[in-house]
Amino acid sequence: IAGVVVTHGTATLEETAWMLALTVMATIVSFYEFGFSALLPYWMKSLHFSEEEFTHFLALAVFLSAVSAMFGGPLADRHGRVVVIDVCLVIIVALTFCNLLMTGFWSFMIVRGAMNIVAGLMWGALGGLTRDMSPRVSRGAAFGLLTLGAVAGQWLWNEVPAQTLLMFGERW
Repeated sequence: IAGVVVTHGTATLEETAWMLALTVMATIVSFYEFGFSALLPYWMKSLHFSEEEFTHFLALAVFLSAVSAMFGGPLADRHGRVVVIDVCLVIIVALTFCNLLMTGFWSFMIVRGAMNIVAGLMWGALGGLTRDMSPRVSRGAAFGLLTLGAVAGQWLWNEVPAQTLLMFGERW
């Protein structure tokens, strides 16, 4: 519904607040999911790949995100920014659970590569949605709320393990 409002008319204050909340939630979830990258060096031994392969993956991940971000904006213009963000968010959450299925270097490449492609698409749409919201709340406040997701995602990434890893002792 919010995607239709954004593309076909003026959004009400409630609809704008909903879009703003969705944008902040999308950035929090996105940054939280990608916070798992900090654990990747611990996974390298169990996934049977070297630091060199990991370095190649990181270069490829940046490239995949950049290329997909070029398509995210036009895709969002065609189908609606909120629709693209919703779909990308659901896919990223599903791919996060697919992290449990990684058994080696190639499964790691497929899952994490797909996450980078989807995140790039989402970032292309998030920029446009933030720009759309800026007349209602000011451009500075809109982009400030967009970066709130990055900060909150990193805070969440540090807080959740701090509260849960002690339960596992040295077994994690």
